[in-house]
Amino acid sequence: MKEVVIVQRIVCEYRKAFFRSLRKELYACDINLRLIVGTARRGEESFDVLDDLSFGERMETTYFYKKVCWIRGLYSAVKNADMVIFVQENAALYIYPLLLMRLMGRKSPGLCFWGHGANMGRTKSRVLPDMWRRFWLRRVDWWFAYTAKTKQMLNAAGFSSDRITVVNNSTDTVSLRDAVNKKRMHADLLFTEIFGCSRSSKNRTAVFCGRLIESKMILFLLDSIKQIHEQLPCFFMVIVGDGPLSKDVELFCADNSWCKWVGAKWGEERADYLAVADIWLNPGAVGLAVTDAFSVGLPLATTDNNTHGPEIYYLEHGKTGLITKPVVSEYADSVIRIMTEGDSLSEAQTAANNEGLKYSAEIMANRFAEGIAASLATDNAEAHDYNHNRSAT
Repeated sequence: MKEVVIVQRIVCEYRKAFFRSLRKELYACDINLRLIVGTARRGEESFDVLDDLSFGERMETTYFYKKVCWIRGLYSAVKNADMVIFVQENAALYIYPLLLMRLMGRKSPGLCFWGHGANMGRTKSRVLPDMWRRFWLRRVDWWFAYTAKTKQMLNAAGFSSDRITVVNNSTDTVSLRDAVNKKRMHADLLFTEIFGCSRSSKNRTAVFCGRLIESKMILFLLDSIKQIHEQLPCFFMVIVGDGPLSKDVELFCADNSWCKWVGAKWGEERADYLAVADIWLNPGAVGLAVTDAFSVGLPLATTDNNTHGPEIYYLEHGKTGLITKPVVSEYADSVIRIMTEGDSLSEAQTAANNEGLKYSAEIMANRFAEGIAASLATDNAEAHDYNHNRSAT
């Protein structure tokens, strides 16, 4: 049985279903999956869920300057594997020993990267880090690209298309969709419990789910929904999440009873709030939130702010959501129009739901497994050709 190792610094909640599905997919192909995960940084412990995965392996991690890290003993743990897959991160020092062995022509397991292919959450270019990332991204055997856009970026950097698998990065959308659909049968009651008033056919409700941090443009969001409510008094808002800007959100909600902050919720815990929502508002950085939104038939409204992850390319402006200029008045007006003009909202909800069916942890795992099998087969074929040529000479 072949052995494939995936190395992660930590495992977040949204990856559990993916790893479980991937392990089953690979086992059916006579491939054993090992998942090796480091220890979280101080303050991150609540985000790491490796203990929920019985097959996960924990290894101690040393951190330098907050982000730079080294997983101790990793080389010994993976040196005999057939393939090792890393998330490409400049600050992950533990990926370089095997890469350097490859660069020096020494034998090593098959090496693969998965991820964005670039630092897409940064507004300003940093020449040396970007050059460093670009140099190493071409030194692996295979890439598991988050999206088709990631593949384009890898091609532009000189990586061959026939060694790239597009996995369509996703969350556990199936479980979330099922949970929200069940809750929608009681949406009127849930609305009353959340807002303390009855729901009418004229009400429009928006939701934000994510960390309350600057990159999510939380203050912009608050200014926008205030403008929306001034023009549309039947508008309500639920904010799900926590973070450094929670005090601003708390104070805003104290002055505006139509807006409720419910703190951090994970996975299916969000179902009550998504079940009463008509649209998902996230003016700042958008990543996997788009798969969550679409999975429950919610169009997503954001802005063109240059901080989005590659998953933003799942969103089609004017069809499955909105991408406006980062101007409060323009954003607010666009959200009002989609919620009030004719069938715009229902059409966007249907389009979002249909698009959401393309993305799930299970579909992602299937694509990932196909890529692993293809990479292993390619490596075996090349080894056979090499040995055959040596025998012939």
